[in-house]
This record gives sequence, C-alpha cells and structure tokens, in this order.
Amino acid sequence: MITAIEGESVGGRAQWRASPHSNADSAGSFGNGKRGFQVPPRRPRPSGILTAVVLAPFIAGSCGPDQLTFDLHEYAAYPLASEIPAGLALSALGRIAVFEQSSPIVTLLGPDTNSSKTSIHVARGVVGVAFIGDTIVEVATDTPPALSRFTLQGKPIGSTPLHLDDRMVEAQAENGIWYFGTLALKPVRYRVIRRGANGPRNVFSVSGDSLLRSVPGLFRFSVFGGEVLVTRRERPFTVTRLDTSGAVLRSVEPGGIAFSDSGATERWLSLPALSLGAPYLQTLANVRTNERRILRVSRDGLLLKETILSAPIGFVASYPTERILVGVRSLRVREIVLYRWSTAARRSE
Repeated sequence: MITAIEGESVGGRAQWRASPHSNADSAGSFGNGKRGFQVPPRRPRPSGILTAVVLAPFIAGSCGPDQLTFDLHEYAAYPLASEIPAGLALSALGRIAVFEQSSPIVTLLGPDTNSSKTSIHVARGVVGVAFIGDTIVEVATDTPPALSRFTLQGKPIGSTPLHLDDRMVEAQAENGIWYFGTLALKPVRYRVIRRGANGPRNVFSVSGDSLLRSVPGLFRFSVFGGEVLVTRRERPFTVTRLDTSGAVLRSVEPGGIAFSDSGATERWLSLPALSLGAPYLQTLANVRTNERRILRVSRDGLLLKETILSAPIGFVASYPTERILVGVRSLRVREIVLYRWSTAARRSE
C-alpha cells in the first residue's frame, strides 16, 4: 500500500508520486462504449487542493516486465442538489442524465445548460437511463416496467412496455441493447437479463442468498464491450465477469485486503466494478468513514494494485473507449466529476 503521498495540482491535473515503499503487487456501471465524446469547457475551481485531496495515487504496479502509471485528469464537475445518484448516462456531447433511486425525475446536466438544470418528469420510478444520439433520452422505469423516450426538453415521444417475470431494480444500456437487473422474493433470486433483437436472454442468475431479502441492491452490474461485470456489494465482494450468453469468464474475490477496523467488513460495501478496457476498477467504501480501497484488477483476476484513500468519493461509471471515469464526491458540495485517464510506462527511480 502507499505509505507516503505527495501531490500537487498543475493546471487542473492532479499529479501524484508514491514513496519507494509502494506495494508493486498489490479498483455504477454505466459504460456504453460510444465514440466521439467532446470535452466540455472545464469549470474554474476555487482551489487546486480540492482536486488533489480526492485523487489517489493510481500506480498500477507490476504488469509483466513493465510498470504503468494510471493518471486521472479532471475536466468537468457539476453540483448535485440532493442525494447520491442511483444511476447516470453520458452523451457524446458531454451531457449527463442522472436520477435518484426510484425517483420519477431525470435531471440533465452539461456544458450547454449554462449551470441550469433541465428535468424530465416520468410517471414511474426510474431505474435506468441512456442517450439515443444526443437528442433523445431513453428511460427505464418500474411498476409496470417500460422503456420511454423523451426529448431533451422533456417531451414524451413514445413508450414500450417490458414483460419481465420479476421486479426490475436496475437497468443499463450499451449501444442500444438494454440489460435489466431483476429481483424476486418468492423464490429469492436476482437476475441480469439482456434484451436483444432475438428477445430476452438470461445472462446471470443467483438464488437462495438470504441477504437478497434484507440488503437493497445486494448485486449491481456494469456493461462494456459485450461483457457484464456483476458485483456483490457485501462480503466477499465477488466480481463475476460474463459474456452475453451468460458464460462465466472469471469470478474473483479480492483477497489480502487488510481493513483498518479489525476486519469488521460489515462496515464496508463495494461499488459496482467498472471496466477500464482490459482491467477493471472496484471501490470498497467504509460506510462509517471516508476510507476507500480502490482496487485495480487485471482481466485474469490478478490484483494489480490496492490504493487506500481517505476522501468522500466513489467511482460510479466508466466509458473505456474514451477513457472517461465518472465519480461522485462530497466535499463542500456534492458533485458529479468527470475524469479522463491515461497510462504510461513508469520511469525507474
């Protein structure tokens, strides 16, 4: 782990150096793989310290014979009025559609809103959102489940009912293909269903887990490149990687993590694992403090690096094609923050 950190903000870019004691062996859900993102104008920040204090030293550690650095560059931040968002989507022009848990409102943020917010009012609770191009917002809603389309001004332009056996609790789209997380209590089961041209297909299913009854959102998933990452939020924080046919490609439990509260892992939850292209990122958050464990894990399940961070931030979405990572942080205000990442060979000391 990092035992000493030095940081400075240079032109909005947080640059970090790890001490020689760094461990070289030691990481939402909403990616869509679209190309052509435009970087919105970066909003002036009151101090570079705000950026630096919440960014971890993402040093990748050993990757074969080479070592890589993983750098984050913040390029936009938008304040949120209230709760931590339950989900969001990013358009190719940099617009953000965000919603709270079971809320009937989708809020649009972006560089063309002049700091104002546009709201889309939906008749039901929202569980997922996606952009169709840059002018249409598609919203997945529950009870009864449906996909509804709206203009950026909030005008409804069509709705399609969904026929699902269980209650929809989460939805994400990639390249026009929707994936639904559904939950049933009798019998207890959680499933991820892909809605393709040939009809629905079960991608992931788990049943009989007693925590499904008592822990809301016990499982969360993310999608990129035709693969699905399903994360168990409670211990043992398992991440299962599957293809669209439902074949399990890898199932990984993060091991060797030393918790500061003597292993009281009931205080910890995992955010959804997010694709970084080949590797993925998983955030373990202490619900009673600001402590975070950021794990970068290889495609083969090797823990590349664990970074310890003490700051109120969580990474909730990734867009690997454009190397965009979306975070939510709560300092003076709660914000959605957009980062671009880059990697480079680490120079020998």
